[in-house]
Amino acid sequence: MRKGIMGGSILTIVIIVFVVFFIVRQREISEIRDVAREYAESLNVDLVFTPEEDYSTKEGFLKELIHLAEWTDDVSGYLDGPYGFDEDEILYYSKQSMNGFESKEKNLKISMAGEMYQMQQKADDGVRNGIDMLFDDTDSKYGIYKDSVVTSWEREYFPVILTVTAFAEDGSGLKAYEYAIGDIDEEWRALSMDIAYGLYPDVILDGCDTSLKNAIEERSLYRLEGSIQEAEGFSERYNVDINALSRARTLKAHLEYEMKPDIPKAGMSVSSAQSTKLGPPTRKTSDSQSWSGKKHTYGDMYWDKNGVQIFKAHYLDHEITEVWDTRNSKGSYHKRYSTGSSSLGSKKQSSSSVDPDDHDIEAYFEDNWDEYVDYEDAYDGFMDDEDAWDDY
Repeated sequence: MRKGIMGGSILTIVIIVFVVFFIVRQREISEIRDVAREYAESLNVDLVFTPEEDYSTKEGFLKELIHLAEWTDDVSGYLDGPYGFDEDEILYYSKQSMNGFESKEKNLKISMAGEMYQMQQKADDGVRNGIDMLFDDTDSKYGIYKDSVVTSWEREYFPVILTVTAFAEDGSGLKAYEYAIGDIDEEWRALSMDIAYGLYPDVILDGCDTSLKNAIEERSLYRLEGSIQEAEGFSERYNVDINALSRARTLKAHLEYEMKPDIPKAGMSVSSAQSTKLGPPTRKTSDSQSWSGKKHTYGDMYWDKNGVQIFKAHYLDHEITEVWDTRNSKGSYHKRYSTGSSSLGSKKQSSSSVDPDDHDIEAYFEDNWDEYVDYEDAYDGFMDDEDAWDDY
């Protein structure tokens, strides 16, 4: 009997202790909630965006977009930093629930994170409502698309807008232009340039012109190519003329010309031979034939000046094999020798004193058509047939 009474007493004590523990911890949790709520209220963060300008005008609208970016940045700073949390910690702890078995410190983190998370959600609603308000429920306004603003905010691009417009406001057109110009290929990224140019067109235009002038002074083809491409994109987007663009294009063409080979040479690719300082060939022939189990393409390219041929090049399988320079009366002949190819790729000059362009090889081919497969075959035959040179 006494054992039963003692057992019941112990159980009663355990239950009482557990109840007291539960009550104490629940009261503690309630106090923690109050502390977190009071702390959040003490931040005094305005979660509703309120315009400061008349945004019915273009200038007012663009300034309010900047104001929205500033407000968003300020609110984010208030809500990401409190209680030593970063954004990932807020998300992590806010998904957990307080209970009596966790430490007071962890429950406080959970409660604080929950308050911060709720405020962040309200702030996000404030941004969305602010965008809707500025656009007056339309899809675009003064050339700015609502979706671009939303995407810029969602992808945390608003700080770039603040940086670019701050440069422009200070008159630093070059800094503003170069900071933003790489982004104008996408509408949501072009927002920083759209706003800066919309408010400070002369400053940004001067920045574009200065960027080109700097590239011209540097005389770097790589730099010029990039600067011209950027300036052309800027000019096209805002339908404006840029003073230095014509000079930059002229210098680029000059530098490209200087880098080209002077004349076609044996061993050069066909595409390179067509891109020398001579320019593209005046005319080009092409034919194909198979030998050694492979199909080959070959032909000739001719360059004329004032109706007179000055260069001729023979190619085989996309490579220049022979070149004739006929700019002067003596002329010159250049050949790239190779092994393992047909006679088309390994013609042999019989005499260094013979200039093929001084002879009518086509007539030779017509007179001996039954002996040769084609013109190239006849060419080889003519170069080896010294007795025919005086006749043609």
